[in-house]
Amino acid sequence: MKFGGKGWVKEWGEPDVDLINIATVSAETQEFLAKESWRDSGILDLVVRMTDRNGRTSTAWVEVKIDAPLTERRLTQDGVATRRDQLDVYLEHSKVLPGTFILALTKSGSSITKKNVTEITWNDIASAAAVFGGGHNAWTDLVDFLRAQGVLVPCASRTVGESTG
Repeated sequence: MKFGGKGWVKEWGEPDVDLINIATVSAETQEFLAKESWRDSGILDLVVRMTDRNGRTSTAWVEVKIDAPLTERRLTQDGVATRRDQLDVYLEHSKVLPGTFILALTKSGSSITKKNVTEITWNDIASAAAVFGGGHNAWTDLVDFLRAQGVLVPCASRTVGESTG
């Protein structure tokens, strides 16, 4: 399965649902992950729960970034100091929650991590809005806002938000 023109990075999870045939979607922001045994606590930017028409469910944990770096933590376990970031914490939690996958939503050309994480860009969102948004005001307003804030990175071959086909 491709998303945003890129393949899934399996270690960060893949959706168990058919993304083309989603029946229900719910979203929450700033969802807390409690500290459990060896897993640190964290706060997820966006949690999207989906069910497809076949009744399969998946949960996407989305780390949303524009210009801010990942939050790093210095942890000491058994006398050994390690540096980990919030994506490490999310990955630890997601491994015990079937159907959960992690995405990073970033600016084009500004990877937030050297990890091999599935990333989509704000430009991908704008392009999808142009294709699937049907000219709905909410989508056009979002694209206009992202452009005005300098979040969208202009593409040389086309205008951001313009359909490619």
